Amino acid sequence: MAKVEWTIKAIKQLKKIDSRYRKIVTEKGNALSGFPNVDMDIVRLIDRKK
Repeated sequence: MAKVEWTIKAIKQLKKIDSRYRKIVTEKGNALSGFPNVDMDIVRLIDRKK
């Protein structure tokens, strides 16, 4: 099982999120440690600078 490591930049960005959602984001991020066996709706991000 993989381990999710939060970078300093990610923690700073997490602190900017509304406190109502911070716990949910943290839980979902930590749930990725079981990737690819996770029960989430994961969508690939698209580069829009083309």
